[in-house]
Amino acid sequence: MTYLKSTLIGIVTAFIAVLIVVLAMLRVWMSDNSGGGGGGMYVSIDSWQILLAASVGFAVGFWLSLRRSRVRQA
Repeated sequence: MTYLKSTLIGIVTAFIAVLIVVLAMLRVWMSDNSGGGGGGMYVSIDSWQILLAASVGFAVGFWLSLRRSRVRQA
């Protein structure tokens, strides 16, 4: 049960990490193109950035949840 709960928390934190990365990229994109000049707008978020954010988010969420549950049981 501990591993299942840790996995679910890891998945949730992975989604949150991906959302933060996407919003940060859009924020940078908006600040770069706010000069008032006309032209096309383009945002490039590579799949490796999303995969890295999801992997790190999952690992951190899983580890913190697992560590927290083990401290309670001891």
